[in-house]
Amino acid sequence: IATTLAGLTTDQYRGYCIRIVSDSTVPTAVGQCVVIAYNTSAGTFRTSAFSITPDTNAVYQIFLGNQLGDSTHPSSYGYQGMAQVFIANKSQFQINGLV
Repeated sequence: IATTLAGLTTDQYRGYCIRIVSDSTVPTAVGQCVVIAYNTSAGTFRTSAFSITPDTNAVYQIFLGNQLGDSTHPSSYGYQGMAQVFIANKSQFQINGLV
């Protein structure tokens, strides 16, 4: 995914998720989430592939974690996806005094 975001730090959004929130050309792409493997300071994001490829003009959100859980599990992409988020952002998480 290429953007026009300015002032990014390399890997600033590593482990975050990208969710397609609007796509008038490919509406079936809306709602998909993928984990960001890395980003460049120039605004290029590398992710796993979307199941349905969104249009280049799709609107998306970037956020930490997957907010589409199933009320039992914290993530719709499973424990492996959450593990990637925790590993990539371990400095932001503290559980029972352990980092």
